[in-house]
Amino acid sequence: MTRAFTIWTAVAALLCACSLVLILMSANAQTTEEEAWETVALVAGSTRQASDGAVLFAHHCSACHGDTGGGIEEARLSFPESHRDCTRCHKPNNPSTMLLEEMTPRNAFNVGLAPPLVGPGFDLSKYGSGAGLYAYVHATMPRPFPAALDEDTYLAIVAFLMAANGVELSGELSAPSDLADFSFR
Repeated sequence: MTRAFTIWTAVAALLCACSLVLILMSANAQTTEEEAWETVALVAGSTRQASDGAVLFAHHCSACHGDTGGGIEEARLSFPESHRDCTRCHKPNNPSTMLLEEMTPRNAFNVGLAPPLVGPGFDLSKYGSGAGLYAYVHATMPRPFPAALDEDTYLAIVAFLMAANGVELSGELSAPSDLADFSFR
């Protein structure tokens, strides 16, 4: 065998092993339906879409915003005490904000301090309307991969956020344009 073939074989084996580890890690990180019940309880009596949005929120948003939308302080409580300082992903001594070009060499990503999204610490009026809330969530979330989810997922999560904050939903949202009628001012 040539040396180049041996090196490429080793690299391919290493990439396969790393991929397997990432797949197993992401499978363990997924929120189960049982774990999402606390989130679903926030919108009991609302639309099916808001309930589905609660499960999707638990899956896509709770790692940063907490199981019930209480923000980073609530989210930290779901991790073992030794991991609550977020240094596994957010390395120590990194500045609280940094340019994207600085993140890769520092082996870090910055999610900022995730605010509460439900309750008195969250003010829907800063988004103006349901359409404004949808536009913000779609353009910026999930923080590491903005706009990565499909439209129905974003609509369900926004329906959950609105219902959990006391907005009456009379039916299902079929398109982002359906949110224009909801004013938060």
